[in-house]
Amino acid sequence: MPTNNNCSLIHIGSTDLVRVNNSITITNKLLYGDIEDLFNEAFCLLNSEKIKICNQNYLLLFETDTNHRKTAKYDYLAEQKDDYKKALIIFQKITEMKPSHALSFEMSAICKFRLGDRTGSIEDCSKSIKINPENAFAYFVRGEVKGSGFGVDDGRVAMEDYSKAIELYPNYLLAYFNRGEVKGWLKDYHGAIEDYTKVIELDPKYEKAYFNRGEVKGWLKDYHGSIEDYSKVIELESKDKGAYLCRGNMKEKLKDYKGAIEDYSKIIELLEPIPQDDFSKRFFELFNYYDGYVYSIRGLTKTFLKDYHGAIDDYSIAIEMNPGNGTAHFHRGNAKYNINNYKGAIEDYSKAIESYSNFHPQHFNKLYYSKTETYFHIGNANLQLKNFHRAIENYSKAIEKDTKCTSAFNNRGVAKEKLKDYAGAIEDYSRAIEINPKFANAYKNRGIVKEIIGDKKGAELDKLKNEEILKCK
Repeated sequence: MPTNNNCSLIHIGSTDLVRVNNSITITNKLLYGDIEDLFNEAFCLLNSEKIKICNQNYLLLFETDTNHRKTAKYDYLAEQKDDYKKALIIFQKITEMKPSHALSFEMSAICKFRLGDRTGSIEDCSKSIKINPENAFAYFVRGEVKGSGFGVDDGRVAMEDYSKAIELYPNYLLAYFNRGEVKGWLKDYHGAIEDYTKVIELDPKYEKAYFNRGEVKGWLKDYHGSIEDYSKVIELESKDKGAYLCRGNMKEKLKDYKGAIEDYSKIIELLEPIPQDDFSKRFFELFNYYDGYVYSIRGLTKTFLKDYHGAIDDYSIAIEMNPGNGTAHFHRGNAKYNINNYKGAIEDYSKAIESYSNFHPQHFNKLYYSKTETYFHIGNANLQLKNFHRAIENYSKAIEKDTKCTSAFNNRGVAKEKLKDYAGAIEDYSRAIEINPKFANAYKNRGIVKEIIGDKKGAELDKLKNEEILKCK
């Protein structure tokens, strides 16, 4: 027998509770008709990566609780691509049955976007907005789809949708975040920082906002501010290798090389061991180039501290992880050159040319090397080894790749001078001067050769020009 509770507005026993639940179910069916079960099935398919068992009435939650969408964090990621296709078919069936159901058009748009149909996705978002102009989420989805075009105009129209979403829902964290990304992409760096700062106000533990704000501050050369943001990311997620990498880069900008090496070393500590089973090992090898990059970047930082032997050790590990890592070969060649191991340097430079690729991801830019540069360095090493004919060949290849490489002309002139080809040397020095009239060393070298061949007046003029340029520096 149920106990009376004078504080209750309605006395509910077990039988009464069943009746209430049945009443709610009947009410839902009256409100949403046949689409309720269809919507819930399609919604679970759309989110099948996280939702394994569909035991929730998602349609009821969306339609009756205005805060649910704001607080729930749905990723809209399916476990299988076919799940998007299945969900889309169901959402399309719902919109045929109930053409005014804005929510199903919005979900259909997400499915189409995941399946690569940008145009169809935008159309469905627009239909949802037309039915319900106050739906901030439809504007947000349409903004995401528009922004995926990666053009300047795409970014601008995406930003309009994000701004409208924020106007309708002023605390829309993801809209601020995405708008910040678009502003950064459009080079409105201060505007991007404002949006990321708003995200942080709304959620002080949203590490992605700190990360992105740190990146933008770096673009503005606010390296100290950037380091603060990356440090906050690390405070929130101590194993975020990307934050250590970027913070290390910012420390390098401030010439805090020891601090940068500490951050790169932390990434190496966090690297996972190579798995033993064959399948996992093959999968792991796909990423070795990127893990090898950490050793390469630490090696490069060590060269700033003139720790060439330590740099060589790091480059060697990077090469062991990926023998085709041309950047590691190139920079190990530089380190060997700096300790007078010219033969070893030539071996590495030659390997760098063999492994050369035009593909250099954004974070690899500081390790970028060109074929022109590599042939030039091989020439320098051969010059040191007094292999003058080979040096001339190397400099000539560098010039073939870049006809305005003044240093290659100048150094080829030096090699020709050593072989007593004075006319050829003067020709190369003159070419370097023609390309760069302020190339002081070329005037100096040409003056020396003119002195050798007895052109004292020409030698004096070149000497004076060299001194004039040096005074102006």
